[in-house]
Amino acid sequence: MPIGRSSTPAPTPSSAVPRCGISAYGQAEVAYWTVPAARGRGVAPRAAATLTDWALNARGFHRIELAHSVRNTQSCRVARKLGFALEGTRRSAGLHADGWHDMHLHARIRGD
Repeated sequence: MPIGRSSTPAPTPSSAVPRCGISAYGQAEVAYWTVPAARGRGVAPRAAATLTDWALNARGFHRIELAHSVRNTQSCRVARKLGFALEGTRRSAGLHADGWHDMHLHARIRGD
């Protein structure tokens, strides 16, 4: 199993970019960005569901995490829709262009 993080090109005006981080210890992180023109079309849930299913089922990961700013209610909906349980809030854990944000931490465990 590879160790490290995948990298993807910066989003273009017509793209949505998923990212998945992988560790050697049975855990992975799924994250995504969508450009404004692609929002509301189910792109983020489909991308995150595909990566999550691959990691849990095809690669045998035990735990997948998804984190987002508490200000991002759309990402909270995506996480809930995909069966990620809200585990808590990591205070001042994400640096964004407008400063530090509290981050929700969601997770799915194989078998959830």
